[in-house]
Amino acid sequence: MDSRGILNRLSYNGDIMSEVVALAFTEETTPNWESFLAHFESEGFTLIDENMGTFTNKEGETFKASVFEEARYMLFEEVKKEGDEESLLPNEVFDYILKIEDDNALVSMGVDTGYGVDVDSEMNLKDFRKHFTAAQTEE
Repeated sequence: MDSRGILNRLSYNGDIMSEVVALAFTEETTPNWESFLAHFESEGFTLIDENMGTFTNKEGETFKASVFEEARYMLFEEVKKEGDEESLLPNEVFDYILKIEDDNALVSMGVDTGYGVDVDSEMNLKDFRKHFTAAQTEE
């Protein structure tokens, strides 16, 4: 199964909401912006809007990301393309999350409604890895 399909796609009154994945770290090893940027550049993504944290690759996959070093918090958000009802976070985002070495980091998944984020599920990173792997092997 394509890892991007694991999170549910939701719409509300015809408006498309964006998928959001956030991580709150417990360790002092929170990635900094420079290493985060270097990682995604090595995966073929280019930072196209530094103010918005928007990344894209040659295939047109796009996402937003923010790294809050002092708060030890990271946020990923899908970017809808005009005319697309569904645009998913790239596989590389999930690959990155699965490799983070903080088993107790809190992973929150939900949707940005435009008025706030509705959290669908929260679990520690260790459990996220387990559920993510199980969901991929089921398909």
